[in-house]
Amino acid sequence: MYGISINTPDGSEAAFGEYTMVETNGNISAVELYVNLLGNNYLIATLTNIVIIETANELNATFDVVFNIPEDYEWSCGSYLSGTYTAEKEESLAGAAEATPDSNFAKLVNTWLVVSVYQIENNERVDITANANEVCEYDEEEYCEQDSMQITFSAYGTYLVINYWSNGEMADWDEGEWEFANCDQTEITLTAEDEYDGDEYEERLSTMTINTLNDTEFSGSLSETEDTDNGSETYVSEFILIKVTN
Repeated sequence: MYGISINTPDGSEAAFGEYTMVETNGNISAVELYVNLLGNNYLIATLTNIVIIETANELNATFDVVFNIPEDYEWSCGSYLSGTYTAEKEESLAGAAEATPDSNFAKLVNTWLVVSVYQIENNERVDITANANEVCEYDEEEYCEQDSMQITFSAYGTYLVINYWSNGEMADWDEGEWEFANCDQTEITLTAEDEYDGDEYEERLSTMTINTLNDTEFSGSLSETEDTDNGSETYVSEFILIKVTN
């Protein structure tokens, strides 16, 4: 999966989906980026003239991007961002290269589907799965439906949360950074930014504790502390995720 996030005067624009590498004479000559709309994949951008240069053990890439945004894809910047770009390769998290297939690192770096979420209130478990999976849009009237939520952890210390409408179209998204909080790789620190007062951001921290993590299931608890008028309050929830298979 790829992800594009672009800051515009109207806010952040984002696109996520599958990509295809095009080979010519054994070399990667192009990369095609797709988004899913109403259950169909549309080609929105193509990367060509890809040149990768290594300098002092650092990789840099130069490539041309041609955008082809569908008219029914709500992206205010449209196709006007086509051009030539240069990018520096990001480094993966420490320990990624040495991670064995049976390590928590290797198991975590996948895409996971949210199956259930329970909030802990007064020592009782309250099922909030329906609330977690609900997305709404506001036009002349409010429209809400149950969707699906997927979470992708990358080896580069980033995570991506995407809510999908029932027809497969992306409804909402969030992103942030992750890292293991202990040497046993049983606790994960999540860092994200919340926007407030227009263009001001504040950091949001939460902690995941792993109960089960294998080739098919990821379960545990999520703890998040928020500032309130009376100090701070900690919210705890329990979750079960299953691995998404293509």
